[in-house]
Amino acid sequence: MKRLLLALAVVFAVAGLSACNAKKAPDAGPAQAAFDAAKAGGADAAGLKAAEDSLNSAKAEIEKQNKKFSMMRDYKAAEDQLAGSKAASEKALSDKKAADEAAAKKAAEEAAAKAAKKGGKKAPAAKKSDPVQDAKAKLEKAGQSAIDKMKK
Repeated sequence: MKRLLLALAVVFAVAGLSACNAKKAPDAGPAQAAFDAAKAGGADAAGLKAAEDSLNSAKAEIEKQNKKFSMMRDYKAAEDQLAGSKAASEKALSDKKAADEAAAKKAAEEAAAKAAKKGGKKAPAAKKSDPVQDAKAKLEKAGQSAIDKMKK
């Protein structure tokens, strides 16, 4: 009788500890929202593909971890993949916006040049930017480190 009570006490103690120590799965919502926004914003297919692959991989990892015993779950890989997916989605969208802005700027310069040519005036000089600084700003903005993690 004492052994039975001791065994039941141990079982309940282990169950209680495992319930208190259960790790919660990371939320894929922010990464999914960033992907949906990039897709709706017309981001390029290559950037969307990388983000989607990372997002799907993270969801699969979450499912894999959910099947494990609660104390043995480790969502670190899924969290990294979700962060990479979100960063890739945001980068794809920012690249699309930058390309749109560059195209609009070029169209405005061409229109100004045509108008100046018609009027016999010299076209205004285009504002020059430092391509190295532009590239550096884009990389910092897009979270290049998250992209690197995703590629590994």
